[in-house]
Amino acid sequence: MHQYPRAHVLSSLAVALRVTAPATIILTAHEIVRIDRVAPSAAGDATAERYGDLLPPGTNTIDLDPGTYHFRTRGAARLHVINPDNVTVNTARSVTCPPPPPDMRPGPGTDTASVVSGRGIRDHVPALTITYGDASSS
Repeated sequence: MHQYPRAHVLSSLAVALRVTAPATIILTAHEIVRIDRVAPSAAGDATAERYGDLLPPGTNTIDLDPGTYHFRTRGAARLHVINPDNVTVNTARSVTCPPPPPDMRPGPGTDTASVVSGRGIRDHVPALTITYGDASSS
C-alpha cells in the first residue's frame, strides 16, 4: 500500500439558469459543454433533457426559451447574460469522489480517512465570471 495515498476528487461548477422570458446568453468555456433543460416529471421529481447540441470549446451564443437550464464546467468560464431581467443565475460547487483503486482501499484495522485523504494538491474550484447587458458590451 502507498505510504501517502492521494485523494481522487473531481470538482466542477454547476450552473442553473432560470429563464422567465426568451433570453440570449453567451458562454465562453475551454471545454465541451452540455446544457440541459430541467422540467418537473409526473412523479414529482425533475428530469433533465439535453437542450440543443453539445457546445464546442470557445464562445457560443445560445437562445433560451422560458424554463430552467443546467450545465457544468470543470474549468474557468464566462457567462454573459444579454437579457438580465429575464435570467437568474445560481451556481454551486459539485464534488465527486470516485472510489479509490483496489490497492488503496482500507483493509482490516485500517483507518479509512487515511486512505482517502493525502498530501495532494487541494481541490480546484472553477471560476465563473458573469456579466450582464447588451451583446456589444461583452
